Amino acid sequence: MYEVKYEDLRGNIINENEALENGNYYKSYYENNIIVKTEIVKNKEILNVHYFYIEKEDLSKNVQQHINNYKNVSACFHNKLEKVNEDCFRERMNLYNEGKMDKIEDNYIDAEGNELKNITYKIEGEKLIPVFEIEYSFDEYGDVIEKYKKY
Repeated sequence: MYEVKYEDLRGNIINENEALENGNYYKSYYENNIIVKTEIVKNKEILNVHYFYIEKEDLSKNVQQHINNYKNVSACFHNKLEKVNEDCFRERMNLYNEGKMDKIEDNYIDAEGNELKNITYKIEGEKLIPVFEIEYSFDEYGDVIEKYKKY
């Protein structure tokens, strides 16, 4: 059984009645205090569903389950973190839109959870074609510097 929490679009915790009355909210499902799914609701309609900690091998099963439950609602499937090297992890996000896998994003983060790089790919058949990349660094004041690279 899931524990369900509601947040307004600013991230403030609200109760179910406030969420349903307002019509714009996040509805998150937790299992053992770990988030497993979030529905993004605007104007009382589910626009997008995010699934977390998906095993790569289970992706097609999860997509089919999403289609059965939500039809053509967009979805983002966040894979479990993969260790790239000693100081870097990758989270792959498979983006499902309009009835098909639309694109893939790879987010690279360090051990402290800081985002280092994001690469977005379009899917052409079995190939992943890079579209753009954002590399993150920090200046001497700790502010984020973003470097964009378009392919």
